[in-house]
Amino acid sequence: MSDSKKSPFNDQLTKWWDLVSNKETWDSFKKFFALAWTIIAETGTLIWLFLLGGLVSIGWVVDRSAELTESVKSLQSQASQAEDGNLVAEAGKSLLVATKKGADNALQTARAKLDIKAPEKKTKAPVAAAKPASKPPAPAASPAPVSTPKDSSPPPAATSNAEEATVRVPDSQETPESEES
Repeated sequence: MSDSKKSPFNDQLTKWWDLVSNKETWDSFKKFFALAWTIIAETGTLIWLFLLGGLVSIGWVVDRSAELTESVKSLQSQASQAEDGNLVAEAGKSLLVATKKGADNALQTARAKLDIKAPEKKTKAPVAAAKPASKPPAPAASPAPVSTPKDSSPPPAATSNAEEATVRVPDSQETPESEES
């Protein structure tokens, strides 16, 4: 009598057990967890590379920042001119050097890990005052700008030695209005 009446519960339990205990099911679970672990590991690596890329980007911005460079040079100059008794200036100089070395080391490590070459440092061209003062630029040698009825005055010329280094020679394509700005 018990053979003739099969319970739907027993039938479903048997189907479920056959499915769960099947070798293909376990192989599928193994593949799933292996793939999930690989995805997690690769995501961690990607996040790490983004962090290093951010560090390199910050380093690039710092390398290109003229204001920061000038302020650091000014701070170094002030610290080097400090008297021997000025401990605050000496401590500031030491802190600045240590911080710069640490940041440079971190930046170099990140660049090496990402296989990025360090950008070349830009150097400023020497100031015009470094040229011999015996040959000031001659505004009359360049082509005269086209004059308009509004203004027919000649371009401004240098009047002292201090201004010789900063004399502005008008371009042949400029109008007198743009010279005044």
